[in-house]
Amino acid sequence: MVKAVLLAAFLMGVFFFLYHQGYMVVKSTSAVSFIGSAKGNAARFTSCNGYIKRIVRFKDNGMHTFSLDLELSKGNVVIEILDSAQKRIMQLDSANRSGSVSAEKGKKYYLIIHFQSATGRYALVRE
Repeated sequence: MVKAVLLAAFLMGVFFFLYHQGYMVVKSTSAVSFIGSAKGNAARFTSCNGYIKRIVRFKDNGMHTFSLDLELSKGNVVIEILDSAQKRIMQLDSANRSGSVSAEKGKKYYLIIHFQSATGRYALVRE
């Protein structure tokens, strides 16, 4: 019993470390089908609800521009980038398909993709 608790605590620590380094994704979705990329920057989905959240760190200071390649037959997809204080600094959706972020090297940012009864595909492209 003690070994199981220690193993669970160790694994939680490893997962926490990997998430905060940007190697792990937190995902809470329900979908008929969902096929996504490893980094969360593209996916195909059917009747998807929920979100994908990951931490990103930029390799250099300055402006970073993103464009959203989005094809939906129904529903809505919203992509946000939040700063380390979790304040929204960019939002992309079907009406606003490109945006820029002024980022600092190595600082923690959150990338969150929200799905609302969405069917289709998306790709987030960094230009």
